[in-house]
Amino acid sequence: ALEGVDHAALRDSPGFEERLLRELTQIRAEMFSIGDFQAGRMPLAYVQLVQVLVDSLVIIAPVALYAKLGALSIPLCGL
Repeated sequence: ALEGVDHAALRDSPGFEERLLRELTQIRAEMFSIGDFQAGRMPLAYVQLVQVLVDSLVIIAPVALYAKLGALSIPLCGL
């Protein structure tokens, strides 16, 4: 961007360079914070809710499949 000022492609004004560097620094800081958001932990309540749902499905599955598979539904749900 500063080369554009040197070649008269961009207009220079008082504080242009300072403002440009401030904006570039802010963009760079935002770019580095993306990884922090991706690595963020899930709220504990959500993890516990998912665990309760999975446990209840594992317990109920043999009962729900009993009509179709009979006694074989119990070992098949264990797999």
